[in-house]
Amino acid sequence: MSDMQKTITHLEMTHPDQLNPKYSTEENFKIQVPAIQDHRLNRFFYQWVGKDYRWTDRLSWPEEKWQAFAEQPGMQLLIASLKDTPIGFAELKKEGTEFEISIFGLADRYIGLGLGGHFLTLVIQAAWDLGASRVFLNTCDWDHPHALKNYLARGFQVYREVVV
Repeated sequence: MSDMQKTITHLEMTHPDQLNPKYSTEENFKIQVPAIQDHRLNRFFYQWVGKDYRWTDRLSWPEEKWQAFAEQPGMQLLIASLKDTPIGFAELKKEGTEFEISIFGLADRYIGLGLGGHFLTLVIQAAWDLGASRVFLNTCDWDHPHALKNYLARGFQVYREVVV
């Protein structure tokens, strides 16, 4: 496979019983949804968390496109924090009765602390709590080497793979 080629893996969960939760014993870890959705937060986290994984699709977006995307109805930013310090984020996007985890990640220095599975569990639970009929996402082999393993361990099932 060439350096520019990648495999995109599409995953889904179709029932809350499929969730295999993982929880951390870290008492100072939490997620929060900002009271005000501000696209600048989405852009900041996208650049910070994605810098090591070739997250470039949105880097050229003008301010108006960021705002339209991040502040659209049904979009929710979830911020992971440790000791009240932001360490990662997820975007949960409602599409009818389905929810896409359009972005998920922790900043590099917070990977390996046992928080990724806990964070993903909370994001998935948030989707089910909002009435999801299906929760889905995609990852690629440019993402963190443990990303796919984490998704599968939480109960996601692969429904398509595409090489681009």
